[in-house]
Amino acid sequence: MPDVRTFELVTYADPAQTSGGYLDVLVSADGRTWASMDDRTAVNGPVPAKGQATWQQQLYTLQRLHGVNDVKVAWTDTTSPTATTPQIGEMRATLPRGRRAALTIH
Repeated sequence: MPDVRTFELVTYADPAQTSGGYLDVLVSADGRTWASMDDRTAVNGPVPAKGQATWQQQLYTLQRLHGVNDVKVAWTDTTSPTATTPQIGEMRATLPRGRRAALTIH
């Protein structure tokens, strides 16, 4: 995604199943060197997900980005054998007018 200005991510998770882990949003200008935006990521929620008894929705927002060409989202708890990762519901990015983006999910 060339020259990302804003980034939003909507996730859904059952807090009882995430073992205290969280999503870390990282940014890069070159796709090789990554910087965590944990201190700049606004997290709204959680709010109950529609039609779900225990799942909750969270909105992650990054604004006023400069020189960002790549965004990566990483789950921080890689050691718990029983934890489930949040499910991504939607991603949005704002680019300069006329720019097109490619989305790669690993």
